[in-house]
Amino acid sequence: NLSGSLTVYAQSAESSISFLNNDSETRQLNLYANKDVTLSKNLTTTGFVVVDADLNNEGTGDFTIDSGMTLDTTNNTFNMVANDIHLPGTINTGTSNITMTNSDGGFSKLGNVAGTDGLTLHKDDFTRILGTNFTFNSNPLGGNIEIDGLAFLDLAGIVGEKFIFANNNEATVTFTGSDVELADATIQAHNNITVDANLTTTGVLNIDADRDNDGTGDFIVTATHAIDTQDGDMNIIANDVDYQGTITAGTGAITQS
Repeated sequence: NLSGSLTVYAQSAESSISFLNNDSETRQLNLYANKDVTLSKNLTTTGFVVVDADLNNEGTGDFTIDSGMTLDTTNNTFNMVANDIHLPGTINTGTSNITMTNSDGGFSKLGNVAGTDGLTLHKDDFTRILGTNFTFNSNPLGGNIEIDGLAFLDLAGIVGEKFIFANNNEATVTFTGSDVELADATIQAHNNITVDANLTTTGVLNIDADRDNDGTGDFIVTATHAIDTQDGDMNIIANDVDYQGTITAGTGAITQS
């Protein structure tokens, strides 16, 4: 156990960081490795936690919390960069934010992710994420994001807003496959947001399909699919819109710019 902050660099190309043998406690924690950061024991901090498990951005460094283990930041922020995350264990940030970013510009997917490479979070993974406000980023180097089959119950442990950002100039966000449910969501992409599955939301839904304002990002709802905000407001920013499907806001307001 350490009373102060701790920064660990594993700098060689094949280097990794592992927490083994005994539970650990520390204050602020910064972990940087080129090939994997793994928690095989419980880790508790009283300050923020930063993990970069793929420091050289080569797509070989994953972050893992083993089954039955917990990362508990005691109401402090957790910021992770990795090629992928393996989450049989639990992340708990209490009243603070969780941010996850794809390290290498590869594909990302949330929800039903079987057979998918890249940074993926399965529906079951979300049930072991506890915190306030959740941000999921693709890398500025590239990488589209797909969302498939997430449900309100999957995200019940995350209080507050859910931010999903596709950060590369050519990157897209697509709702696909099974129906998706999100509360208090902000979805942003530089080059199109497509709703190709039914989307049900609560709270305010914010859509920005042309985040860099270069006139290439459209907002599309495909035929036979629908958005239902359940009386919540919906704010849309896009170069253009293509509503082949339907949008229902009930008593909520829809604004478009």
